[in-house]
Order: sequence, then structure tokens, then C-alpha cells
Amino acid sequence: MALQPDPGYYPALSNGNFQLYQYEPFFYRFSYTPSSAPLSNTSVNLYNYLVSDSSGVTFKGPSGYNTISSATGETLVLVGAAGLVYSNTVFAGKGRFTDLSGNPLVSNVVVYANEPFAGISFKTVAAMNPATAFVQPPLPAQLKFVGVTSNLFQLQGLPAASGANVSYLFVASNANSQVVSSTINIQIKPERVQLFGGPVVQTLTVGTPITPITFTATAPVTASNLMYSLPSLPSGLGFTVSYSFPPTDPSGTAILTGTPTIDSPIGMTSNQLQYTLGVQATSVFSGRLSNSTTLTFSYTPTVIFTQPTNNAYLPTLTVGLPVPTTSAYRFNAKTVFGTGTSISSIRATGLPAGLYIFSS
Repeated sequence: MALQPDPGYYPALSNGNFQLYQYEPFFYRFSYTPSSAPLSNTSVNLYNYLVSDSSGVTFKGPSGYNTISSATGETLVLVGAAGLVYSNTVFAGKGRFTDLSGNPLVSNVVVYANEPFAGISFKTVAAMNPATAFVQPPLPAQLKFVGVTSNLFQLQGLPAASGANVSYLFVASNANSQVVSSTINIQIKPERVQLFGGPVVQTLTVGTPITPITFTATAPVTASNLMYSLPSLPSGLGFTVSYSFPPTDPSGTAILTGTPTIDSPIGMTSNQLQYTLGVQATSVFSGRLSNSTTLTFSYTPTVIFTQPTNNAYLPTLTVGLPVPTTSAYRFNAKTVFGTGTSISSIRATGLPAGLYIFSS
């Protein structure tokens, strides 16, 4: 298979072979010097789609491949003046639905009971009668397969109840006896509460605001009482929560914001704090539904005072008397959760007149 189709061919080869379908146009041009019998050993089922000339062979089907074909494929052999130049296998499929881009449809779909479903669009190349949309076996309650236009069909609806994974055959046809079909496995899982935005792994720096983190929770249309379970958080951080309820779908937003303070690092023995953000709702069919995600925080190198402790009150000083040299007036600091960086100096601002910090 040294020879390759000229640029501009369609559709693309599938695993190195031709994969053609009814009603879907194809075009391949091979430029070379053919022999006097350029199609020797080529399957006769391909002859109607092959045209030979002095500079090569064209393999095309403006209306797709509509001839019988073996399940093992049809052989395409091109022979040049000096011998064999190309050999490949042509596989042919029945008329089918594709996605909107012309690619194969998904083969497996998982949806959830009473949860809005985006639906699936089925595209056809040949025009079909929208009224012929048909599914076997019948779809689950509240799901339907409809013809939107002659080239567009859709699976729509809000699945009402959970069920097993079932294979469904989707079919449409037209007055010219052309038929397209595709098989999709659909499973409807039980109701659920969804929670988006986590898990979170965040490094905190004391005094530096964090970038807000948004969490969104959604519940089935049959649910009510949607509510977050908010954890306690590192000092300086907090949640802002809002909810929306029917007639819109039950949903809630929690936004994590704030500026970390020194209070949490002072008491930490390990540079990691982990919390759980939860959400729950009540369904009329399934009862209590819940979901959760984790929030993990650590700190960048943080300086804390060990003597006196942060935010401590010093003993009262008397005007005109020297500051005592007792330990209550000595300041010791250290770096925590870092790499052992030493403290180079201790400074103070806003001290009363006559007072200053001596650092060593």
C-alpha cells in the first residue's frame, strides 16, 4: 500500500481502511501510471465506483456506497505499469445517523432520573421523513425521538425513573425506501444531587486574599430543601451562599472568599487542613439525596511570634520610666511551614514617642 490517495479525499480512512456508508458521498483519487488492466483482482462490487484514465484511478460515490458488500470487506487493488501499487479493503455500512459534525454517534448514554437532559442530535445526509422517526424497544417514560427537519432528528425529554442499561434502535426512512438507523445504549440512573467546583487543593498566604472559588449544587426537579453543610474554615475564610428554587430548577451557589489570618497557623502542628463541603436535598421519590467534596489547605512559610504570642497585651508602661528588661517585653519570632528560613529582623510601627524595637 505504498500509494496514497491524493490530498482532498473524503471521508478519512478508518484504521487504514475505507469505511463507507449508504447515502454518504465519498471521493478518492489515485494519481499514478496505470497498467492496461489497472483493477486486476479488485472486487466486482466496486466496479461501479471506479474510473480509470491515463493518469490514475478515481474511486467515488456522490450518493454513497449503495451496493452489496461482504462483512469481511471488498478488496480494492490498483495495478501500475510496473506492477502492484496499491491494495486495501473497503468496508461498507448501512445508512446511519451521525452527530452534527458527521462523526459516529455516541454508543452509550447515561442520564439521571428527573435531571435535565441536553438531548442527542441525529444528523442524516439523505433527506428523511421526520414523521417516520421510530425507536425499538419503546423509550423510557418522558423520553421521545422526534424528527425536527428532514436531516435532523433528536432524542429529547426529562427521564422520569431509573432503569437498566438497554439497547435502543433509532430508525428513520423516506419515500424512496432509503433507511437510516443507529443503535445507542441508554441507562437511567437514580436521582442525585450534583456538586461542582471541587475538590479544592489551595495554598494560603497570610494576609493575601484568595481568588474566589465557586461551588454550584443542582438537584432533581422533584427535590426541595436544597441546603449546603458548611464546614468551619481556616481563619479569615468564609462562604457566601445563595439558592434558587422552583419554578427554576433547584440549585445553590457557595462562594469561598477571604484573606487568611495568622490565627490558624499558630495552632497547627501539620501544614495541612482538610474539610468537607456537603450538600443535601429531599426528593419526593428518593428521599434524602446528598453529595460532598473535599477542601484541602496548606500555608506558605508563615512568621509567627512565640513570645509574646500574637495579639497578646503587654503589661502597662509608665511614662518617664524605662521599659523593664523582663521577658514580657522580649519578642521572639519564628518561621513555620517553610524551609527553616531564619528571621532577619523584627520591626514595629506606630510606637509611642520614646519607644523603639531593638532586634538582634
